[in-house]
Amino acid sequence: MDKSIRQKEFADRLTIWNCKRSLYSGRVLVVLFPVLGGLNLLLVKSEVMAYWVVLLIEEIIQMAALQIFQFEVKTDTQGILSIAYKLYYALTMLGLLVLSVLEYRQSGSLLLLIGIMTYYVVVPVLSRKEQMVSAYGILVLAVPYCIAVSDLGIRAIVDSAVVLCAAAVLGRFSQDNMRYKEKLKNELKEKTISAETDVLTGLMNRLGLEKQIEYLWPFCTRTNSPVGIIEIDIDFFKKYNDKFGHPEGDICLKKVAGVLQESARRSSDIAVRIGGEEFVVFVQNMSEKEIIKFALRIRDKIEELKIPHAWDEVSKYVTVSMGAAYIYPNNTNNFQQLYEHADKALYKAKRNGRNCVVFGDLVYGKKKDEMEAIPCKASE
Repeated sequence: MDKSIRQKEFADRLTIWNCKRSLYSGRVLVVLFPVLGGLNLLLVKSEVMAYWVVLLIEEIIQMAALQIFQFEVKTDTQGILSIAYKLYYALTMLGLLVLSVLEYRQSGSLLLLIGIMTYYVVVPVLSRKEQMVSAYGILVLAVPYCIAVSDLGIRAIVDSAVVLCAAAVLGRFSQDNMRYKEKLKNELKEKTISAETDVLTGLMNRLGLEKQIEYLWPFCTRTNSPVGIIEIDIDFFKKYNDKFGHPEGDICLKKVAGVLQESARRSSDIAVRIGGEEFVVFVQNMSEKEIIKFALRIRDKIEELKIPHAWDEVSKYVTVSMGAAYIYPNNTNNFQQLYEHADKALYKAKRNGRNCVVFGDLVYGKKKDEMEAIPCKASE
């Protein structure tokens, strides 16, 4: 994968992660601020108007953030969301720092400042550039913060400076560590996808299908959900390659794969390239009739591509033969048995003139009414 694409994908993942963390922190703070105000009123009995104004503004910011970040994150809004979470962090941190100054001046407690700096260290996961900007920002804010508490004595200045500088340093190491872990997860995901994806067509490969079946089969067993498989083979593909060459053959495979990917629209449908010119579509919760109709639609769409064939014994265009089967998974059967049933059906489809669908011992797609079945010819 191109480096710029990887960097963009990683930036998008950070955006999503930050939006989720903003949502979680907003839920906490929207409850914490009234509690903080109540404690201040009860223990400190503050009459400083600025304290209550900042507290109210921060509460409004958190409520607004909850409304923004609870929407589903979509690719076309990530630019807006990236700006939104940065603005959210900046306003939250600035407001909390002002509150901590007022709190320190009234009660002499550094707990709120320490809590804010802990928030900065563990909540946002910023890019390296953003992290450096924020760290410098905290160090710059350390100056007016120390000035604001300077009349409380040299101890107040030292304590404030130590906490703020420590947060800037710890924030760098903490966020570097979080970014590193996220990059490792991203690289592992890329490797997994690469290992389970067919390079030519972009469909899942056999290994990917086997991985999916490992948890789908037990799930469908528990839920008593039927599963089906359609095995697909391009008719006389070797003759196509011999006539037009392998580059054109690859283009043909990609076009057929495109039809399968477009047809397998449901989240539970899985389109797979097994190898060569052989494909499989795995489906769930379809009846026998629905699977046959689905297979016939795929067959028709492939023929409608009108890819000229080198062998016109079946059609002057590229066609496919299909074998379908379905089963209710349980503890006494397995995917291999289902695959073997579909494989036998595919063999029958080839024996019965190709460009058709076979389910069990019946052939579909040979008559004008495609759902009208005819018995398979006996195997030789």
